[in-house]
Amino acid sequence: MKRIIKPVLAIVLGLCLVGCSKKTYNNNSNNPTSTTRTKTKPTNETTTTITTTEEQKQYISVKLDFGDYGEYGVDEKYKGWHDVEEITKDLFPFDLVWELRNFKGWTYNDEIIFDENGDKVKDFEIAESMIFNVVFEPIEELKLFDYSLGMSDDQFNIWGFANDDPDYLSTLTTIEIPNKVTWNDKNFEIYRIHASGDKLNGCNNVEKLIIPYANGISSSGFLSFHFGCLWGTKEFENSYEIIGYFQPSSASSEYKETKYYVPKSLKTLKITGDFIDTHTFSNYNQLKDIEFIITRNMKKIYYNAFYGITEQITIYFEGTIAEFNSIDVAENGNDAWTNANVYFYSEEDPGDGGSYSYFYYDENGDIALW
Repeated sequence: MKRIIKPVLAIVLGLCLVGCSKKTYNNNSNNPTSTTRTKTKPTNETTTTITTTEEQKQYISVKLDFGDYGEYGVDEKYKGWHDVEEITKDLFPFDLVWELRNFKGWTYNDEIIFDENGDKVKDFEIAESMIFNVVFEPIEELKLFDYSLGMSDDQFNIWGFANDDPDYLSTLTTIEIPNKVTWNDKNFEIYRIHASGDKLNGCNNVEKLIIPYANGISSSGFLSFHFGCLWGTKEFENSYEIIGYFQPSSASSEYKETKYYVPKSLKTLKITGDFIDTHTFSNYNQLKDIEFIITRNMKKIYYNAFYGITEQITIYFEGTIAEFNSIDVAENGNDAWTNANVYFYSEEDPGDGGSYSYFYYDENGDIALW
């Protein structure tokens, strides 16, 4: 995926060529135009011919290109082609608001020539027909991702990476997907991370993953998919094959079996959302080798979330004992959760914690045990 500037996310769709347009007009108010006139003089005088030529103006045909997203938040007067005598910042709507992105300016021939304030930042040669493309940049928390709004105006979706170059994705060792962001003093919460899976495809060397919902689907619990669907069903080098289950539609009560692949490099998995859905970790016995961190936001574990896991897992819970015990855990298919070795977070050494174990984060942000 090409980018005009990095990490700028450029919307440069629909660059159709349109023919140039020239117009002429008579400027009658300030410079009256006359036809050729001849005055007849007496024969002893010379004859003078006074001619005024028609003044011509050269117009430039300019297109403001918003790609497929031009219908949103753009005044009709700024769309399509315009004939102008010269290109100035007044031509462009520099007060654009584009969902969660910040307006960065306009490009011509793949270079930014007007910035977000309407100031020209690069000289360019005027042509008879010119196309300018709008450019937006994701807010800081989402610079890693491509996204859109969710089901309502206070939610957002993660659809993939802003840079999907396989060589780049293979270098990612830590991925953090926020469960909420603030932009222009408004809060937005994650709705879902993808629709059908494999959005971490290519991130095969990731060691630490922080994610709101472990199956990456929906905060509504509407569809259930396995954790492995984040990478998908295509085998890759140094991966675990896991038999997982998914619900093909909201109208179906039957779960279908499939093979998913998860990288062996994954060592830390942190869940920041408030539930773990059905079949999210089914048959994922390698979870025992992972620092499995749960934040105090957790409220519900759906049935069969840990179905088929026979190895004892370790849970690092960032809340209190009382908060952990208040989590609503379905009885069926969650033995791995109820039988887990649990550590509770404590900033200070708890001393003799009795039958409970505690952990903290060291100066490097790594888990350490009291």
